[in-house]
Amino acid sequence: MDKEKFDFHKKNLIDETKEYVNLRIELTRLLFFEKVADVSSRMILAAIFGVFALIIILFLSIIAWLFLVDLFSNYLVAAAVQLGVYIIIVFLAWVYRKVLIINPVKSYIIKLLYSDDSDNMDGKETE
Repeated sequence: MDKEKFDFHKKNLIDETKEYVNLRIELTRLLFFEKVADVSSRMILAAIFGVFALIIILFLSIIAWLFLVDLFSNYLVAAAVQLGVYIIIVFLAWVYRKVLIINPVKSYIIKLLYSDDSDNMDGKETE
């Protein structure tokens, strides 16, 4: 009698452990896809804002070029001054790329991926 009862409880424990492990795997998978969706949506949003920023920079460049044409009374000199400014900006961005671009983006993505809600695997709400 005790052996049958022990076997029943053993089988029940094994089944519940398998179900628990499968549920944890599914929870981990869902949390992973939630993080991927969050990062992807933020990247798409950043790309959209980037396009709008490029359009604004284009129009500001045209305005600056027109101002420089009035200032220098020469189209070529105005374009050369504007090109020089852009070359300096690109050079500075290249020199300080780790500080200005790479490190902030890397830390932002890591912060998104390892935020507190991904560490909470119990399903309990954190306050």
